Amino acid sequence: MNPSDILITLIAPLLLIVYLWSFIRWLWRHEYRLGAVGGAVLMVVSCGGTLTYFLTKLLS
Repeated sequence: MNPSDILITLIAPLLLIVYLWSFIRWLWRHEYRLGAVGGAVLMVVSCGGTLTYFLTKLLS
């Protein structure tokens, strides 16, 4: 097990939380827009994919 793998596995969920929080704040300030929702979905998918990758690497 690489120390860098553990570090990235811890950072990925934090990034996801930060992305979601900033998106929710953005929605609060602006009107509801479809493009913003698409951007949020892309961020969640990319962060979730990173997290899933490192979790499977961690558990294998």
